Amino acid sequence: MRKGFTLVELLIVMVVISILAAMMMFSSTEAEVSARAQNVINNFNQITKAVNSWYFDKIANGNLAQSLKDNSGEITQYFSNNNPIKLKTKENGNTIEAGDYVLIDCDNEWYICYDTGTDTQLQGKFAGRAKTIGLYGLKGDVVNSDSSVVTDKNYSGGRYVCMFVLDLDN
Repeated sequence: MRKGFTLVELLIVMVVISILAAMMMFSSTEAEVSARAQNVINNFNQITKAVNSWYFDKIANGNLAQSLKDNSGEITQYFSNNNPIKLKTKENGNTIEAGDYVLIDCDNEWYICYDTGTDTQLQGKFAGRAKTIGLYGLKGDVVNSDSSVVTDKNYSGGRYVCMFVLDLDN
């Protein structure tokens, strides 16, 4: 009669558990990246709605300023549920950091850009979805539909992904 497990049986169980744990870690990392990418897209949509609401309120009140300067603070008041999105403009000498949303004015077209930092997984996720959800990159300081969804120009060592928000000419 044997009262315990053999060393070989214990090693086999440990190897199987290790393999299962490694598979779970990989799948949870992929899910986390997808969730972060979806959160950024949801924030893009919320910022777009806030900018449009702010803009049309300005038109209705006759106070239309076609400059982004100092308007990001006003626009954040239009966010639903007091969302803590860090919305900045690059015109005011703001320090842009990874995780910030930046309003950029390119020839009277406004874009919201997100600084992905150095997160290559997140950048890859955006690059894979760029065409279907209308994402752009920056070329120099100009949003460019011909460029990659990530950029060659950045403000914090990160890479930007951008979405169209508003056309001031229309």
